Amino acid sequence: MPVEASARRERSHPALRLPGNPTPDAVDPRLAGLADLIDEVVACLDPSLGDPRDESLRAAVARCNSELETYLEAQRARELRAGAAQDELRGLARQLRSDRGEATAVVRRVRRVLGRVDAQRRGGSET
Repeated sequence: MPVEASARRERSHPALRLPGNPTPDAVDPRLAGLADLIDEVVACLDPSLGDPRDESLRAAVARCNSELETYLEAQRARELRAGAAQDELRGLARQLRSDRGEATAVVRRVRRVLGRVDAQRRGGSET
């Protein structure tokens, strides 16, 4: 059965992507930068390049730790918004009811969320 030319042409055009709508596989630039810093640490650990305890390794680890902490602080601030815990707990409860195969991972996530809620209630910022 022949395929009409208009059907082929229609499928060959990608969907329009607006600047404000990232694609599902879009990488957060902060995570991409962190991944680059991790690669830098890995490169410094390469035994063929010499002693891994040198100054370049210390500097790479310091930059990586700094970027990691900056990212995690931004995540913590985002998680503290009103209703975030409610939304996450509702979703986790749904997962527990429907997907028993991942129950252990879901329960661990519930424990993390409850820990954040408790820390907020007491005025802390544990994660």
